[in-house]
Amino acid sequence: MNKHAAAGLNVSKWARRIWQPAVVSLKNKIVMLACACALLSALLVGGINYYRIEAIVLDASVETLAGETRLMAQRFRFSYDQMKSDVQVLSQTPPIQGIARSTMNGGVDPLDGASTKVWQQWLGTTFASMMAARPDYVQLRYIGLKDQGRELVRTNRLASGIEIVADAALQQKAEEPYFQAGLATPRNGVHFSEVTYNRERGALDSALVPTVRVVMPIFDESGTIFGMIVINADYSEMLRRAFVEISPKDNTFVLNNSGDYMEYTGDGAIGRFEFRDNYSAPPPLFVDQILKTRLDEEAFVSDSDVSYFVRLNIDPDNPDAFLGVVVRVPYAELMSSAFQARRDSLVWGGVLVLCCFAASLVMARSFTAPLNRLTAEIKHSSGHKKLENLPLERGDEIGELARAFDQKTRALATKEAKLTAIVDNTVDGLFTTDAQGTVETFNRACEGIFGYKANEVIGRNVTMLMPAPYLGAHQGTLEQDQGLGEREVEGSRKDASEVPLDLSVSEVNIGDRIIYSSIVRDISERKRMDIMKDEFISTVNHELRTPLTAIQGSLGLLMALSGNNADTKSQKLLRLSYDSCLRLSRLVNDILDMEKIAAGKLDYQLEVVEVCHLVAEVVERQQSFAEKYGVEFGLRFDVTEAYVNLDQDRFDQALVNLLSNAAKFSEYGDKVEVRVSVNSNSNVEVSVCDCGSGIPEAFRSKIFGKFAQADGSATRIKGGSGLGLNITKKIIEAFDGTVTFESEEGVGSTFTFTLPACPARKMRA
Repeated sequence: MNKHAAAGLNVSKWARRIWQPAVVSLKNKIVMLACACALLSALLVGGINYYRIEAIVLDASVETLAGETRLMAQRFRFSYDQMKSDVQVLSQTPPIQGIARSTMNGGVDPLDGASTKVWQQWLGTTFASMMAARPDYVQLRYIGLKDQGRELVRTNRLASGIEIVADAALQQKAEEPYFQAGLATPRNGVHFSEVTYNRERGALDSALVPTVRVVMPIFDESGTIFGMIVINADYSEMLRRAFVEISPKDNTFVLNNSGDYMEYTGDGAIGRFEFRDNYSAPPPLFVDQILKTRLDEEAFVSDSDVSYFVRLNIDPDNPDAFLGVVVRVPYAELMSSAFQARRDSLVWGGVLVLCCFAASLVMARSFTAPLNRLTAEIKHSSGHKKLENLPLERGDEIGELARAFDQKTRALATKEAKLTAIVDNTVDGLFTTDAQGTVETFNRACEGIFGYKANEVIGRNVTMLMPAPYLGAHQGTLEQDQGLGEREVEGSRKDASEVPLDLSVSEVNIGDRIIYSSIVRDISERKRMDIMKDEFISTVNHELRTPLTAIQGSLGLLMALSGNNADTKSQKLLRLSYDSCLRLSRLVNDILDMEKIAAGKLDYQLEVVEVCHLVAEVVERQQSFAEKYGVEFGLRFDVTEAYVNLDQDRFDQALVNLLSNAAKFSEYGDKVEVRVSVNSNSNVEVSVCDCGSGIPEAFRSKIFGKFAQADGSATRIKGGSGLGLNITKKIIEAFDGTVTFESEEGVGSTFTFTLPACPARKMRA
């Protein structure tokens, strides 16, 4: 990087450091808020005024445009009115009726004896004179009804002059649409035809002149239609002459009901006549809109221009026939005054914003000066000491802020002192580290556990509290999310001795940094008690169960040898002693199982078995137990087979516990039912139902506890340690199952194992 680039980078960094705090300061926020309000107000007021002015100017401009369009429309109406007037004048000339009279009288006029030929020459001269005065007329004809609408008199406009057509060149026009329309026109009525290309002898004229015709029927003295006068006018030339006479300053269009139109541009150019069957370019959009509308006048406003349309009905007998005049003005030209008002609004809005900026800057400095002094005082303070120079006496918001801050500072100092006292006097050790393992706090309990003073540990790495043999393992744990959670570890005291600890580490987010809070507890005493418990279990297993087995065997042998030789009292004493040994043996076994379960040392040989068959076998083996208590064990299978993954021996133990409880707490002669079913979740349920006394409501929440007994006296009479249900619950849970019960006092109880079902194909061969 060159020197200039490095200098530019340094300047950029310096500018960012200066700009960023300046942007977020309260003073600048006040200034920006004031400027934003002024700008918003200026935009809002200016916008409302502009749209109001725009609407007013647009309405006034459209109205002015409408007036201009109406005036021009009258000039174009004049062209049609002139054709109508001319045909009416011609219908009143003497040759018209003279030809009719002479034709009806064998070629001679009965009034003055003039021949038809004389009248035709006179009418031809009259037609020629009118065509000389009307440059846009291309043909004048007098057509009779006879001989398929044969022309009687015809004059044509040629390049060399006006021609009176000879008799031999006259044509038949009965098939032409305008001829048929003329027959339907009432007396003294006039019909204007559609604009079409001129046709000669049934074919289009090669000149392709757009022609409009005015037709007036002629009736003889008896009131019978005799013929019709037809004036052919060059439609494009007629419109062009009207444009030249008007010389409009804006774009002007003239169109008819067929969609034919001609355009006059504001610079004086006259476009070609656009015939509906031969457009040279797509017509303006308003052409299609005008052909669809029924209104006599309408304005069309777009983003680029404004157009106004006026309809002229040229044929009273044909309402659909019209001549339309459209004047189009560019939108920008029409709305120039409104645009000037918008520019003025923007200029004055900018001036208002600048004035507001200057005024708000002065006021913001005045408002924030006391706040800046308060901020400087807080920044230069240390710890939670009382700030001496706060403006507590001010009566405004700044004084209120200073008093609130002073109160919060005092409360925070008190709270911190309280928390420090709590942490220092807690029984468990508490220390915190940062993400690198550096110790930040170390309470008094930690001093007692590790033998270090707080000032000896704070600032050093936490690995100093770990013994050397475990340092590698602990260091790996620290590197993996600081070993979050609970576990047992070995700690190192100051005298290098080791101490077993319970360690719980949690992550704490403080602002933009993370610390780790660790709670340690010396578990030396608990470890010693675990050793003592293991030694006790071993003693019970070897020193108690072995003599019990010997005593039980000896009593059984003595009972067998004595037979009927012993008296009744001796036999009773032997039986009581033997039963007591059995009860004590079961108690010892239950205690050993319970401890194994608690220590996680009870082994399970899991396999998929058919539970209906297994339950039947267990119940069959316990029939002697049922006979002992005078009850009946019954079976009910709601399914033919069901498979469960379990340890058969431990399941046997759990089910026997339920059967034992059901038999002992049932009345003599009652029935205990064992039921196997599948619930709605496809889990297997094994239920043991009795008709005993039921379980008291107050005892139900403790029924699965260790040494749980609802009635101690009844238990001593029936026999039992109170551990059976606890062991049963732990065994079933080891099979991913649950144990539930339902009971009603005086009615009986139902205990249910719910076990997940397995598919039969997983069953071992």
